[in-house]
Amino acid sequence: MIVALVTLLAGCSSPQLKLYDGASNPSTQAARLTMPEAIEVARINGVEVKGASGMWTRGDKVMELAPGRYEVLAYYREIWNQGDQHDVLRSDPALFVLDARAGGRYRIDYAHPAEYREAQRLAAAFSGVLIDEASGTRVPSQASGVRFPTGVMGQIAGASELLPDDGSSASTQVVAPLEASPAIPAGTASGKRSPVVVPPAPVAPAAATEGDWLTLMQAWWKQASSEERRAFLRWVATQQN
Repeated sequence: MIVALVTLLAGCSSPQLKLYDGASNPSTQAARLTMPEAIEVARINGVEVKGASGMWTRGDKVMELAPGRYEVLAYYREIWNQGDQHDVLRSDPALFVLDARAGGRYRIDYAHPAEYREAQRLAAAFSGVLIDEASGTRVPSQASGVRFPTGVMGQIAGASELLPDDGSSASTQVVAPLEASPAIPAGTASGKRSPVVVPPAPVAPAAATEGDWLTLMQAWWKQASSEERRAFLRWVATQQN
C-alpha cells in the first residue's frame, strides 16, 4: 500500500507543463492550453503526458505547446462526498481538436455539475468545449472511440491505459504537432524543430493528510469487485507491519 500511495502522491502538484523541446518561447510564440481541476489529459497526439493527469492535482492545469494541430483526449474525474460516503467518478475520454496558433490562449471547459446525480450523468457521457479565449470561439468535443478499463484498479491507474474499440493499443515517446508549425523566428540556433519531449513537472508534490488517504482508500474499496477486494487483502497479508 505504501508503494501505491507514494505513486499517487507524486501527482499532487498543479502543473504548468512545457510540451516542446528547447528553450521557452516568448508569449507571442508558444500557445497555451488551460484545463480546470476536474479535467485531465489521457493523451495528446497519442502520447501520455506525465503531470497532466491524476486526481491529486489542485487548480488549473496549464500546458504550453508549439503552434500546430493537437488531438487532445481529455476526461472528467472528481471525488463527490455524500455524507460519510465518497465516490470517485471518472468518464471515458472525449476528443478535443486544437489548431494552436502562436501566442494563442485556449481553455477546455464543461458544464460543471451542481449535484451528485448530474456528476454521474457527466461521467457516463462526458463532453465539453474548447474555447479560444481571444475570439470566444467554442468548438464542441467529439467522441474519442476509446475507453478506460473498468474496476477499481482502472480508477487508480488513471490515464496509464486506454482500450480502443478494436481492443488494440499503441504508445509512443514524443509529442509534436500533427501539422507543420510556423517557421521558427530568426536568431534561433536551428531551422528545424527537434522532436518534442515531455519533461517532468518541476513542482514538488504537496503533502496529503491522513484523512485524505483514508477517504480515497474507502472510496476505492467501495467500488472494488469481490475479486479485487480478495486480491487486495491477500496482498496486504504479505506486507510487513
